[in-house]
Amino acid sequence: LPRIDNGAGVAAVYKTTITGPSTSAGQIDLWLGDKQYSPEYVQVASGASVATVANAIVAKVPANFPYTPAVVSDGITWTAKNKGTVGNYLNPVVNWKGKWNYGPAGIGLSTARTTAGSANPAAVDYAAALGTCCYDAYALLMDDATVQTALRDFIRGNWDCTKPQCFGHG
Repeated sequence: LPRIDNGAGVAAVYKTTITGPSTSAGQIDLWLGDKQYSPEYVQVASGASVATVANAIVAKVPANFPYTPAVVSDGITWTAKNKGTVGNYLNPVVNWKGKWNYGPAGIGLSTARTTAGSANPAAVDYAAALGTCCYDAYALLMDDATVQTALRDFIRGNWDCTKPQCFGHG
């Protein structure tokens, strides 16, 4: 369900520190949680500076990635596009394909969260939003126990095998 960010919310921020320059040519594959977002085959020439590598990575990040990347002097910052804890789960993986001999020598990448996302949106009125349809599964993109409990309790209270099921079930 679409949610409006909490006005008092804080967006998570991560920083990927890049060390260099490269001492050989190679390529970088960076897993960003889903293949559709992950920059692959980022070509790096021998002697490439940190800024050159950072710009090459950022150029391959699609606009719909849920974090906004920005090149900084020693790497890349990633700011969540939504406020709250939903942004607290970025975990880039370098060389996620497990190939052993193609990364550029001299280049190192390490990522750490510099600002934790906080202040999630309030729980919605699930009965009004979801209606009488019986759902049996849900997924939430935040670790807010109040929101999770509210949706779980709505589903448990609304589930009834004697009711007509949505989506052709029952």
